[in-house]
Amino acid sequence: MNLNLVFLLVLSALVSGLLSYYQYFFKKEFDRGLMLPAFFRFLGIFCLLLLLINPRYQSRQSVIVKPGLLVAWDASKSMSFSGAESQLKDVIAKIQENQDLNEQFEVQYFGFGESLRLGDSLSFSSGQTDIDRALKQLNQLSSSRISPIVLVSDGIQTVGRNYAYSGVDQQVFPVIVGDTVQKNDLEISQVNANAYVTMGNLFEVEAFATFSGEGSVTSELRLEKGSQVIGRKSLTFNKNDRSQMVKFEVPSDEPG
Repeated sequence: MNLNLVFLLVLSALVSGLLSYYQYFFKKEFDRGLMLPAFFRFLGIFCLLLLLINPRYQSRQSVIVKPGLLVAWDASKSMSFSGAESQLKDVIAKIQENQDLNEQFEVQYFGFGESLRLGDSLSFSSGQTDIDRALKQLNQLSSSRISPIVLVSDGIQTVGRNYAYSGVDQQVFPVIVGDTVQKNDLEISQVNANAYVTMGNLFEVEAFATFSGEGSVTSELRLEKGSQVIGRKSLTFNKNDRSQMVKFEVPSDEPG
């Protein structure tokens, strides 16, 4: 309430009091019976002046809103299989026990597999891991305020788009658990073959083999028919030669 409003209210009270006194007691003998009518007259004039002044009361209230901190952890079965489950539980426990962190942020916990779920119950039951979808869902939940994301995972995604290109607005702090050392691995990435072939012609099979890891490795690619090996190729991979295409030509000498 500012000083001008206080001055107008005091002035209105004085004017109302003077007018009531002038009407009921000025140049008249004092009569106690006129006190009540004088009071109502004072009240009426004061209320009329109050309506003309139209005072306004403004109330201000300060509310401290903590920034959010979204902790998302991988709830897929692979965490148990890879031995990263205990490490993940240790990370979540340290966040929960950190008093300074919990005082500065409103911490929320989410598990994710194929989709996002709320809660800090550390169960690992999801069959797939979609990190990209989880990050986008977290970004939608925190669109109205600053809420950085702590992502606890082994970094392995089995479905969905590449999460490196999720493009979320919030800052993401990854915490990697499990064995992060890249292991040498060979994979048959694609096999091409005709569905039908004429009797007596050669049946062609194309296989694409890829290598991931460090150093070099030599292996053998075999084509089997039941328990019989009908073709084999020796393959050597290194950091400069990580993929090879192998072609087998098998005579189609019997139907089926």
